[in-house]
Amino acid sequence: MTFRRELLLLLLFLTILFGFMLGQRPLSTPDEGRYAEIPREMVVSGDYLTPRLNGVKYFEKPPLMYWMEAVTIKFFGLSEWSLRLLPALLGILGCVWIFIVARLLFGREEAWASAAILATCSLYYAHTRLLILDLGVTVFLSLTLLSFLLAAKSPSSRTQNSWLLGFYTGSALAVLTKGIIGAVIPGTIILLWTIPWKRWSELKLAFKPWGVLLFFLIAAPWHILVSLKNPEFPYFYFIYEHFTRFTTIEHGRFQPWWFFIPILLVGLFPWIHFLPQAVNHAWKKLPGDIIQFLGLWVGFVFIFFSISHSKLIPYILPIFPPLSLFLGVYIGKFWRENKNALGFVWGVQAFRLVCILLIFALPIIFYTQELLESLKSLGFFLGLFLVSLLSGAIVPGFFVSRGRVRSALISIVSVSVVIFITLNAAWSTLAERSIKPLALTVQRLRLSGDKIICYEKYYQDLPVYLNQTVMVTAWIGELGFGMQQEDTTSWMISRQKFWEFWDSPHKVYAFLRKNTFENLRAEGRKMILVEETSKDVLIKNHP
Repeated sequence: MTFRRELLLLLLFLTILFGFMLGQRPLSTPDEGRYAEIPREMVVSGDYLTPRLNGVKYFEKPPLMYWMEAVTIKFFGLSEWSLRLLPALLGILGCVWIFIVARLLFGREEAWASAAILATCSLYYAHTRLLILDLGVTVFLSLTLLSFLLAAKSPSSRTQNSWLLGFYTGSALAVLTKGIIGAVIPGTIILLWTIPWKRWSELKLAFKPWGVLLFFLIAAPWHILVSLKNPEFPYFYFIYEHFTRFTTIEHGRFQPWWFFIPILLVGLFPWIHFLPQAVNHAWKKLPGDIIQFLGLWVGFVFIFFSISHSKLIPYILPIFPPLSLFLGVYIGKFWRENKNALGFVWGVQAFRLVCILLIFALPIIFYTQELLESLKSLGFFLGLFLVSLLSGAIVPGFFVSRGRVRSALISIVSVSVVIFITLNAAWSTLAERSIKPLALTVQRLRLSGDKIICYEKYYQDLPVYLNQTVMVTAWIGELGFGMQQEDTTSWMISRQKFWEFWDSPHKVYAFLRKNTFENLRAEGRKMILVEETSKDVLIKNHP
């Protein structure tokens, strides 16, 4: 099979995997609501320079993902599917890039294995279905670092410059996606890889004058223009959002140093069981410079975010591309030879054990997470999930016992994909944080001139579903800095202003938490309940 046909086949597999049921779930809050609303407002206002969230200046992140999302909104409209199209495409791009690199460095089987492993890691797969920034920065960091590695190993200056083009461009795009870590992370890894081993010629590749110029031509203009228009931007963005976030617990995201260890164990499912064998195999078989580069990549990113005082689950995602290469080299060997080995058998048996443990853990999970009432609505998904786990506990072991390594690997991939799809499909039933049901109700009922107000809580997905900014009562949250920069009191209102609207002759619809509603009703406030979910209520002031 030609390289082009292999790429087309891979694209078909990834499109089906990442595209299936892409728009099935409501937007997750707060993240998907936030990162959908900012580009929606850009499209409406035509201002692509100053990001705004519910009309308030929002400088926490750079704009590349907002710009790309705005393009999908313009072409495909505003829907869960169109909003998640970008992360799905980025997920495909990341896997195709890993395939190309592994094919160049290692071989055909290793390329297929690396791409398939990355695509079916649970954390990577989950982020192809979530509108947040971390998959984008992961893909661009992967482009940056692997382009540099290919340039360093390139035999000709012409080919080397082609790869360096990817290196400088990828780093600039990473900066425009999530800030200066797009340059700090690859820069530090390259320094650690070159200086201790005196790779001076390779180090010089990172400082080509034309490349540095290209980097700044891509990354700098927005930072300069937004600073000129918003003088408050540089301090908040560079100091508060980068250094303060990393060195203090002010952002409220502190976790212990070992936080990412269980995230890695779960996020690398179903391949975590093969990781020790894969690292050992790579240590013995791969060239030392490649092992050092990939190892430093994994180690530095893991340590960097582990010592940070701000930790969230997606931060660890950038180590998944190099881990997929380690695993791909190992798994690719078994695919090519189709023969068992003790380490491979142990990996399969560990996967089977996890499936068995999950079967027994399900009742505990349902009980401790108070999901017993959802059993009826989750019946089909629960049954499919159990069948998948049971298959995972039996089928791979059956094939391994008969020496059919390829069949065992296919069964692991198949079981994992069914598990992921089942969880994705069931999630909409459990998505109690989404305001979508109430938003659709108010869309149906409201008339021109009716006011829509959030009371003591800003529902991040509400403006997206209503396709408009909303009034918010007595809430500041992450909008505090932006609210200090300009007058937002006409829509970010006080409780006193809310009750003036409520007592007026005009109809007002209000969204609020159920416990807040109960407290207000106990105070004797007159409210008409329109609809409720398990967490929130929609009320109005007049029939």
